[in-house]
Amino acid sequence: VEKKSESRVVAVQVRGGWTGGESLLVGSRSWRVARAASVLAVREALVEFEDAGGDARLVILTPLETQELGWDVLARIARQRVFVLESWELLRDLFRAHGVDPRVARMGWLADVLLEHAPPGGYPAAPSGVLDLDTAWLHALVVLLGLPGGAPDALTLLRWSSREGAVARWSALPDEVRRGIAERFGETAGSLGKLLAAAIEAGRGDQLLALGLACGVLWPDQEVDDPAIRDVLTAARVRLEPLVGGQAPSEAQAREWSALARRALSELPAERAAAEAARAEWLLEELRAEAAAELSPILPAGSSRRAGRLGRAIRTWLSHGGSSAAIDEAQRRFVDHEAIRGRDRAERATMAARLVRALGALQRAEVSGGDTFADDVIRHVRSGSWFDAARVALMAGDTDGELSTAYAALLQRARAVREVENQRFAERLVAWNAHPVAEPAMLPVERVIENVVAPIADNRAVLVLLMDGMDLVVWRQLHAELAGRGWTWWRPDAAPAAPVAVAMLPSVTAFSRTSLFAGEPMSGAQPHERQHFAAHHALARSAIAGSRPLLFHKSDLGGSEGLAAEVRAAIGDRQQRVVGAVINAIDDWLDRSDQVTPRWSVTAIPLLEALLQEAAAAERAVVVLSDHGHLLDHDTSSPRSGESARWRSLAAGGASDGEVVASGARVRAATGQESVVLAVRESLRYTGKKTGYHGGATPQEVVAPIAVLSRDELGVAGWRPVLDSAPPWWSNASSQTAGVPVSQTGRDAGQRQTTTAMQDGELTPPVRVETTARGEAVAPPWIGLLLASPLFAMQRELAGRVAPRDEQMRALLETLERHNGRASRPAVASALALSELRVRGVFAGARRVLNVEGFAVLEEEASTGTLTLNRELLRVQFGLGG
Repeated sequence: VEKKSESRVVAVQVRGGWTGGESLLVGSRSWRVARAASVLAVREALVEFEDAGGDARLVILTPLETQELGWDVLARIARQRVFVLESWELLRDLFRAHGVDPRVARMGWLADVLLEHAPPGGYPAAPSGVLDLDTAWLHALVVLLGLPGGAPDALTLLRWSSREGAVARWSALPDEVRRGIAERFGETAGSLGKLLAAAIEAGRGDQLLALGLACGVLWPDQEVDDPAIRDVLTAARVRLEPLVGGQAPSEAQAREWSALARRALSELPAERAAAEAARAEWLLEELRAEAAAELSPILPAGSSRRAGRLGRAIRTWLSHGGSSAAIDEAQRRFVDHEAIRGRDRAERATMAARLVRALGALQRAEVSGGDTFADDVIRHVRSGSWFDAARVALMAGDTDGELSTAYAALLQRARAVREVENQRFAERLVAWNAHPVAEPAMLPVERVIENVVAPIADNRAVLVLLMDGMDLVVWRQLHAELAGRGWTWWRPDAAPAAPVAVAMLPSVTAFSRTSLFAGEPMSGAQPHERQHFAAHHALARSAIAGSRPLLFHKSDLGGSEGLAAEVRAAIGDRQQRVVGAVINAIDDWLDRSDQVTPRWSVTAIPLLEALLQEAAAAERAVVVLSDHGHLLDHDTSSPRSGESARWRSLAAGGASDGEVVASGARVRAATGQESVVLAVRESLRYTGKKTGYHGGATPQEVVAPIAVLSRDELGVAGWRPVLDSAPPWWSNASSQTAGVPVSQTGRDAGQRQTTTAMQDGELTPPVRVETTARGEAVAPPWIGLLLASPLFAMQRELAGRVAPRDEQMRALLETLERHNGRASRPAVASALALSELRVRGVFAGARRVLNVEGFAVLEEEASTGTLTLNRELLRVQFGLGG
């Protein structure tokens, strides 16, 4: 305009708003800017300008056309007319482009938006020299809606909708602009983008996330068996239509919306996410679909309803018995909820399902097991202690009242069964205690140093760790972490199960711990333990240069500053063959009453972790021992007093219901009395309330774990890794067996079923194993087909020397099959008769053979060290048929 006229006043037609400021710099000359929406406003702007005088210039921005202005006004402006500028020409200059995409030029409203919101210095130069449509949208959506980028996908729209004020900005836009933006959403975000725009236009823009979560309920990703719920969903989908622009989403749109809403929700702060979830639940109520909230794996109502379903399934089973399938399914869905998965509530639900399966197995039991005390001890190791682990987990209940009530009822049933087992165990215990016999699977606690520690010390340096009060439940928690750190658990070949010790009676520290270190039944305190341990006859033969065994107690080990230097030095001294340490963490916790059940781990006991690190650095074997176990407080009462929490003098009265009388040399050496009364019933205590108790005659209190550990080969003849398999009911696989060696046999051999079952409260359920007429277990046929397949032969050849031998591959696959496709490294090591250190090489070679073209047929979970086999993928890869 300036080039075509020397006039000091120019009028330009601008229909939209102006955000460019009160002046414009054109070349070297400054122009004042005046907005004038009416003829009167134009005249006022002219008068004000003329009164100011000087050399100033004026540009009047007005929506008026030339014919709307009078001749008195036209005579005072350039060319006597209002200039109408072509939007695309202005945009070209603002973007420093030599051309404009015709699609931009045709979208007048888009050009007006960009002109109206142009920054003072113009826009960044168009990258290609041409103002294309994507560049135009990029800047338009930023200034209009605050959207990042000009081509938003559906996830971006959901994230944007959750921002404060986002929907208000949409509502403030003219109709033409909203229609244009909605079309853009359809272009960049597909059919779901159009649906989201329709929902925004329908007034639900601030509910896009909640609507997506509701779609996850209305179009669930699982089959709905309940006809009533199916009817609810059908009706709710119809009610949803007005909320999303008049047409219900397709199933594909709903699934995509739901998945993206969950992702966007996961990115929000916890408080905001909770608010969105609550909004989704309100929407379900508005749609009258709250009865279907259980289908949601993310909404709080979903977890609450799933908890209720699990609780009802448990109560129904307790009342009527039968199959546990409904509980297993309810438990699976409960732990699959996002708020539950991987948390303590999920673990407790899993433990509840295990208890139900264990109790169901007892109901189906037909044949009684062995009738000796040794049989009872082995049953406790193999099954009863796992049963107790599930019970301990459930003692915490649940935050949902209905489920917590069901857990309490299940615990009551489990305790009733356990009490029958406890009574039988206690009766056989007191008979054995009168004339104790040491067996490979169980030792009197006073024989542990001689029979376990000394043989190890004869071959290598040893660190003895006495975990006061540790039972098998706690030990297995610790062992899970130790196995992941590379420690292998060993046992004598002659032991039919993981070795354990039998505590002194009464099973308290003053008797059991002192007797353990002394090598004979007695009572005593720390000075006696230190003295007797140093002089133990079985350890004397391994001493080097007269270095007697050293024992450190709690006050010797150190504190918050770490392990004491004296202890570190002793463990690192190669001349010091045997070093012992007493860790009181468990017993100290039992002595309190804080109602907190910790998840025991090595890292939770700093001194234990430090001692293990020093032992590993010194290449010592580690023998983890316990002097006795414990019972946790759960619905206990104290009808009478006693010398300790779980035992009392016979002088105070004979044994009543839930008690037994123990006699013999061990009792006399410990207590100075000929006989004492021991509590058997778990609810019975004789002193004040604490976290836990010991001193009684239950297997939980009396059976003390023994674990010989090493980071390398143990180096002691006649010892092998422990196979500490859970009982079959621990997993939801009826065909799983525990610790049963399986060998390949000829196809012509006859087959029969063998069943090991028990009754009268015994806790080992029936185990069914395919066997030949000679009683040899039969391997599944797919293993033979695999080993005979041409592809397997080719894979073995490609793997070369690292490929396992056929017998190793067979043992590995059979072990994984017995464990339902998931087995711990110690289980595989035991099956292959190798240390965990050497079994890693076998596993690496097996992966090279089975993982054809990199597909994960055989894998190892890094966090747990669990080996996993994908049977279906293996079948497909090797063409094994069904």
